[in-house]
Amino acid sequence: MQPHFDGATLQSGDHTRLQTALSRVWHLMRDGQWRTLREVADAVGCSESGASARLRDLRKTKFSRQHPTREVQSRRAAGGLWRYRVVALETYYVAMTDPANRRRDIVAVVQHDWGRRHDAVRAARTLHPQCTPQEVWTDDGQDFHVLGQCWECGQPILDSDEEVHRGTGHGEYLCGTCAATDAAYGLRLGLKPEELH
Repeated sequence: MQPHFDGATLQSGDHTRLQTALSRVWHLMRDGQWRTLREVADAVGCSESGASARLRDLRKTKFSRQHPTREVQSRRAAGGLWRYRVVALETYYVAMTDPANRRRDIVAVVQHDWGRRHDAVRAARTLHPQCTPQEVWTDDGQDFHVLGQCWECGQPILDSDEEVHRGTGHGEYLCGTCAATDAAYGLRLGLKPEELH
């Protein structure tokens, strides 16, 4: 059952229209980008006042099951203009293998900020420290394999990561951030890039 919108003047057909507008606003804003009401309204096909009302709806608990949102942020821009940003939540499922029985027998369900799959894998490892994460997926069909973790910072390495450096040993990885730091550190010591690995 979907939650109902408030308002004494609402008619029966308004709930479907408002629910559709709310879904459009949430799907647009869940990327965490700052937007003005005009930008939101233009993108989802509603008025600025409608966009403002739907952003207020995302702050309400009764809409959080269908549109999980941690918070709606606002900040004043130049000339009295306001920008808005939604910190949306996403449910991640992390399949984990228990080394004691070598089966993928645990699926940790973690709710975290939208697009933060690495943090979801970290949270699953905290929940089940004896297990090794193998795969992470979301309700909207995104599926990623966990290759390992960075040997310096512990960041989970997923098959979707663009800047990953493979070490010399099996399952050794260095994330892009640590690789850049290591390269800068090595260059300060006078090492050649090929001597860093």
